[in-house]
Amino acid sequence: MSTGVRGISGEKPVKRTRSAFGEWKALHFKNAIRFARNPGVLGFVFGFPIFQIVLYFAAIGGDPTDLSIAVVNQEARYSGQNDCTEYTKGFCNDSTLSCRYLEILKASKYMEVKYAGKNLLLLHPKVRRGRAWGAVIIPENFTKALNERIDRGIEADEELIDNGDVQVYLDMSDQQLSTLIRRRLYADLHDLLNEIYTNCGLNPKIGTAAIKFNDPVFGVKEPTFQSFTIPAVIITTVFFLAVGLTATLLVTERTEGMWDRTMVMGITPWQLLESHLEWQVLLICGQVFEVAILMLFVYQVELKGSVLLLLIHMFLQGMSGMSFGFLVSICSKHVSEANYMATGSFIPMIVTSGAMWPLEGMPRFFRYFAYCFPSTMATESLRSIMFRGWGIEMETVYLGFVTTLAWIIFFAITCRILLVYKKL
Repeated sequence: MSTGVRGISGEKPVKRTRSAFGEWKALHFKNAIRFARNPGVLGFVFGFPIFQIVLYFAAIGGDPTDLSIAVVNQEARYSGQNDCTEYTKGFCNDSTLSCRYLEILKASKYMEVKYAGKNLLLLHPKVRRGRAWGAVIIPENFTKALNERIDRGIEADEELIDNGDVQVYLDMSDQQLSTLIRRRLYADLHDLLNEIYTNCGLNPKIGTAAIKFNDPVFGVKEPTFQSFTIPAVIITTVFFLAVGLTATLLVTERTEGMWDRTMVMGITPWQLLESHLEWQVLLICGQVFEVAILMLFVYQVELKGSVLLLLIHMFLQGMSGMSFGFLVSICSKHVSEANYMATGSFIPMIVTSGAMWPLEGMPRFFRYFAYCFPSTMATESLRSIMFRGWGIEMETVYLGFVTTLAWIIFFAITCRILLVYKKL
């Protein structure tokens, strides 16, 4: 492109040719100056991923500990043991198995056993006032009932066994904690039975259910909530970091007048968008490597699949988030409007990605709707790469890549159409 400029004394116009490379260099120089004048932006770009990942591992997925359980041990009271402080562990013919059971509970890091004395009426108020997560009542014939089960089996006195059951009253307002307490009470009682069988020379398998869980095909025998949520956290972190970088970018340029001044120079909106895209790609690459290093080397998250597939998957999610951010920026007239659109999309993405609950828990028709969101199939794909070791040839994996690429193309085409339609 050439422009004519007339000299001061009326000489012939001087033709100046503006090359495509010169335009490209000028646009990137403009972007470089913007970042140089705002070092806090670069600090946010590379510091915020670290903050998010560290915060996630500090707050999510750890095993709850020191959960208060109020206990009334009627057996110990009737045998003169009071709160089991004078209990001595017996062998096969232990006369106070309730104290041995409570010792197992107290040895666990999960629960803190608090004796509630002799008054059963004090138990429920402790739970109702939030001073304990549950109340446990051990009957006076607990040991006798257990021995009856072991010695006589199906011929045991039914009334004795029923009256010898441990009574548990839990605060079920917190599903995660109440489930953990129930599981630990069962597991610790199972450990007590194994001790008794072993001490009495019996096979410990007598007291177990007729089912055996072998080594899992994928994952570990005791998976954590953190292992379930980590793929969704990686996907949404990379996606919304890219959204945050681009959602207000073009709006800010239009507000500051930079957009109009650039258009006057003959630059097209698509060229301007391409220059921003190239810078954002570099930033996304930096964020992807940063998140990957934290996950794999600092927190040593399990990865059974390909590191390359993991990095490509994260990069494509960043590109998808960047494209969505540009779309938000083009559609918005003000920065506040762009912020509302970007933050408003966060909750639907988190809820439908399977980060909070398995997709199988959704109604069938809504599950198919959730698969249409950018992060849902990508999360399932990344989970299969990390914990199953699957490659791109598996359907679940390549569908995650396909849906991510489809969303990138859709956002890019929509951006191009809006740039023409809105005549920006």
